[in-house]
Amino acid sequence: MSQRPPQKTLVAHILLEPLVENFEKNFIWDTVDRPRVGSVVYCGLLFGQEGHSGIYVGKNKIVSLSGDGEIVKQRPAEFLTGVTTGDTIYVSCQGKSPVGNLDVAKRAQKAVGHHRDYNFLLDNCHRFTSGCLKNDFDNTDILLSMVKDTAGGVLGADEWRAWANP
Repeated sequence: MSQRPPQKTLVAHILLEPLVENFEKNFIWDTVDRPRVGSVVYCGLLFGQEGHSGIYVGKNKIVSLSGDGEIVKQRPAEFLTGVTTGDTIYVSCQGKSPVGNLDVAKRAQKAVGHHRDYNFLLDNCHRFTSGCLKNDFDNTDILLSMVKDTAGGVLGADEWRAWANP
């Protein structure tokens, strides 16, 4: 006759197993070494419900629309500063490989130094990022989910993986 495992062990197993699997999936194997030029990148805000997005343009630089309306080129640490409490930047990927587009990066680079009438809801970083993807800066993509959809159509992005060492 087999013995039932103690109740504490069973409860710990049920509660901890999904946490361990989630940790392994999101933090150990689902990483990339570096984005490709023209990759979409984002970091989480509002407990992952929203985010701050931009375009990786190479040489460890990201172009994005800041909250004061300036289009800036920043190092990853600067991209994260002031917009998130986390330290993870996610990269557009197709499967396990980062995807980008040189024309997308060129549009982002060309916009550096320009100013937009920033509005958290109507003219934000996501609209700018999608503008770089679509070559249409008057687009309606104002949410991170919309940018992800556009990145899927333009870049073929179907995964978002953490940048291992930004």
